[in-house]
Amino acid sequence: MQILNTLAAPMFHEFASDAIGNGFPADKREGVDAQGNPYASVRFVLDRTANLDQDPGNECELVFKGLLADEKIDIHAAYDQRPGKEAAYHEQLEIQMINEVGLEDQLTDFLSAAMAARRGQPIPPRKRDQQAQADQDLTMVNRTAELMAMPSDRPQVIPIVWKKREKK
Repeated sequence: MQILNTLAAPMFHEFASDAIGNGFPADKREGVDAQGNPYASVRFVLDRTANLDQDPGNECELVFKGLLADEKIDIHAAYDQRPGKEAAYHEQLEIQMINEVGLEDQLTDFLSAAMAARRGQPIPPRKRDQQAQADQDLTMVNRTAELMAMPSDRPQVIPIVWKKREKK
């Protein structure tokens, strides 16, 4: 509950305020659901001439809900709800995984996906997925270096390269 109140709600408020400041319809909501789980959401439309609630299929919405009993954050993101598109994702993260940088990444990924969907472009990979791939690549590099540094049970040939020397 503290994470939603101190991190998500203010960040969603700032996001909605920035969107409104740039001429896009947006709002932020927060509260408690019927099971007593706190939530915070932000929604907007990437069309300056539209209004919220006018065409819900055109809205982009990101919802963070604290699942208190499970100690998890439930994330629902619908970045393109237009007919025939229905581009969304849903995930649950451990509460410990949520911090300011993680929330900023979630918002950035969400906005990037919404903008790409509206332009008919491929959805860019999420920052967390990129970081996981970078971590995996680094692990492979480190493992290769370890294997190369291990002594072999066979004698190793060490190539010697002689430089041609110029006679003076």
